[in-house]
Amino acid sequence: MADNQNNQEPENLTRRQYRKIRGNKRPQQKDDDLNPGDFEPSERVSRVSPGETQPTNNEDYKTPRWLRINRRLNISIGVLIVLIIIVYLILFFVN
Repeated sequence: MADNQNNQEPENLTRRQYRKIRGNKRPQQKDDDLNPGDFEPSERVSRVSPGETQPTNNEDYKTPRWLRINRRLNISIGVLIVLIIIVYLILFFVN
């Protein structure tokens, strides 16, 4: 590397060798702390806090605004599909 100002360090070092030279500025992890078989979840993790209840009715989110946005999305998807088909037909018949 051209911008290597310290001429004492060789060009090709592994990360371990580089960290030894630099003085280990990062804290080291012990392998004993992270055994993959030792992990046992103590309780089930949920996005809902214990005080909140999840809505049981599936129709709660279907407000008039949601229905309007859903209809617009369906129309825009349909228009895009039709436009893609038109482009392919033009490309097929022009060549």
